[in-house]
Amino acid sequence: MEVSKSALASFEYDRILELLVPLCFCPATQERARALLPLAPGTLPLHLEVMRELRDLIRFDGDIPFGEFPDLRPVLEVLRLPSVRLSLEEAQKVYRFLLMSQGIRHFLKERGVEKKYPRISSLYFRNIQDFSGFLRYAERILSQDGQVLDTASEKLWNIRRRKEEVQSRIVEVLHRILQDSRITRYLQEPLYTLRKGRYVLPVKAQFRNMLRGFVVDCSSSGSTLFIEPWAVAELANELEVLETLEEEEVSRILFAFTEKLRPLFSALRETFEGLVELDLLRAKVKLGERWKGEIPEVGGETLRIREGRHPLLFERAVPFDLEVSGDRSIVVVSGPNGGGKTVLVKALALLVTLTFSGIPVPLARGSSIPLYDYLFVDIGDHQDLESSLSTFTSRMVLLRAALQKAGPRSLFLIDELGAGTDPHEGAALGIALLEYLKKRGTTCIATTHLPALREYALRGEGVLPASLAFDPDTLQPTYCLVVGSVEGSYGITIAERVGLPQEVIQGARQVLRREEVAFNELLLSLSREREEMRKKLGELRERLAELEKREEEVQVLRKALEEERRRLTRTLREEWEARLREREKEIARLVGELRRSRELDEEKYGELREILREERQWLEGLKEEREEPQEFQAGDQVFVDPLGRGVVLEVDTKKGEVLVAVGERRVRVAPERLRKEEKKGVPQEPPQTPITTFALRERITNEVTIRALKAEEALAVLERYLDRAILAGFTTVYVIHGKGEGKLRRVTHEFLRSHPYVQEFRPGRPEEGGLGVTVVTLRT
Repeated sequence: MEVSKSALASFEYDRILELLVPLCFCPATQERARALLPLAPGTLPLHLEVMRELRDLIRFDGDIPFGEFPDLRPVLEVLRLPSVRLSLEEAQKVYRFLLMSQGIRHFLKERGVEKKYPRISSLYFRNIQDFSGFLRYAERILSQDGQVLDTASEKLWNIRRRKEEVQSRIVEVLHRILQDSRITRYLQEPLYTLRKGRYVLPVKAQFRNMLRGFVVDCSSSGSTLFIEPWAVAELANELEVLETLEEEEVSRILFAFTEKLRPLFSALRETFEGLVELDLLRAKVKLGERWKGEIPEVGGETLRIREGRHPLLFERAVPFDLEVSGDRSIVVVSGPNGGGKTVLVKALALLVTLTFSGIPVPLARGSSIPLYDYLFVDIGDHQDLESSLSTFTSRMVLLRAALQKAGPRSLFLIDELGAGTDPHEGAALGIALLEYLKKRGTTCIATTHLPALREYALRGEGVLPASLAFDPDTLQPTYCLVVGSVEGSYGITIAERVGLPQEVIQGARQVLRREEVAFNELLLSLSREREEMRKKLGELRERLAELEKREEEVQVLRKALEEERRRLTRTLREEWEARLREREKEIARLVGELRRSRELDEEKYGELREILREERQWLEGLKEEREEPQEFQAGDQVFVDPLGRGVVLEVDTKKGEVLVAVGERRVRVAPERLRKEEKKGVPQEPPQTPITTFALRERITNEVTIRALKAEEALAVLERYLDRAILAGFTTVYVIHGKGEGKLRRVTHEFLRSHPYVQEFRPGRPEEGGLGVTVVTLRT
């Protein structure tokens, strides 16, 4: 999207970039962040899909482990030049970079991101090359603190051992001298020190000739001479030779390091560029998280803002809704001074520009932004003293150039349209400009104080009036955008409120035309009515919410009573069954005895059987009422345990599964985990493509701790966790059971062998926790 640098500065786009820079790890990424510009409409949709995948990866699989990210640009410049070696600092940068890139490769592989996030994997993750072979070589050469290791070569090892021996001998000689009482009486203090890289003793100046050696330095007062004894000097000279040899050997090792790295130049550059771009994408996601940003849909003909906020104000800003479609592409916003019109224009400019820059913005879901080719923003004072241009002239010059690019895929945001010149001429120019843009299908949002433009907004065809609301009682702006109405400037009313003399106020009202006074009074009256309606609407909403809450309470109570009724019926039935069985046994025993004694009265026997039959029928009537199994079909609104509300997409009767859209994720669940909900309003449309956004009620990570639990408790926790992990889309999870005596580990392994969700499991590697952790691979 094309937008001028002066326009970007006018709505503080550069301040957003300054917030983005500290979130980048690499200096090269920070430079790119400072120079970030909106993308072209053709590349934006794919870029936003990549941003959605990266946002989901960070949310559900963890943040990318960048850590320390050194700038490899100087290293790459050296590798371009033959026969030029890397310095020790540059070699250490390469080593740290390769450690970081291998750590990221391991992170991505462990979480199986290639299958879950295909777009970002193909564009960025595959650019991260495998340098494991060179890393093994580098680990023998360089240490973590940036030094060349003794193991880099046998010669270096021998030189350093010899240095240690010489340094030990120097210290021994100095200690022997300091233990000699004949010498210590000539010293200022019985110790040795380093001066100009030489080991010296502090000798009193008057005893210069009492110690054989070389004067290396003296104190500022001249009372102390720092003398290197002859016996030490010879050893120190040998040490200097060894240090020179060490430097030469280190230089040779770094040259060999450079030559071994040079064939990997292309792979190193590709990996560095890919990680820099990934670092920038991650910074965008993190910046969006600060203001709970969303990535709106792009494309279409309608600019739709839901709960939009100015990113720099965020929670302090009053959210606004605005929808501008093709048939009403012109919006004229009126309102009082200080009501927030300029903030609204800046917020719109930032929301559109940041979306085109790939940064999540403070919007609600349901927002959409067309793929604009050109954005024109006119905010503030454009006075140019050097060119002798007034504010109005400067605005007209900028507008002249912008109108040449006006079209259906252009967005014009103009603050204080018609200002800076005679109000009548300014209003006439403003109306003509809006008509010009309307004919070309250009979307334009303009703010104004001019009455003629407000009237045009109310009466013009294809023009949408809007205003920043004003509290008529307190005479204070509410900063709420009200679409479909106009609002006066209330300059005289505000001036009276702040205490200007009544003589000035009355004089102003006399100068103002009667029609304008009446119009402003009408607007004030409408504002009062609108405010009353808003309050009543708020009260109605509160009452409706209270009724809905009470209805939910009634439903809960009704369900509890129904459960209690079933429980009592079940208890009563069980008691009567037991009593009936006892009576049947007793009657059978008595009948047997009577038959044996030939005293059985068949008529009495029939009566007893009839009584038992009636009691059995009555008992059958107490059977627990069982709910009929619910049947589902596409479009049903349901509650999914434990994920929340969703919409049924399809029912697979053969497999006994139901495909449900929960938020922006599709999941397959058993019918038993669903509960139908009454439809409220228009049914939610199922998403057309499976989007990976997935929000659980409680945060589910890829590890569960069962350490110190009893076996039964641990298995119960593990069973619940695996249910949630499989729904959350994890492929690898970590069960932390601790080492101890190994009993909990054995119980866990026996449980995992027979679990249907588990594909395989293994003990953790040393860096993963060893025998105290079991790594589980879940079925996809």
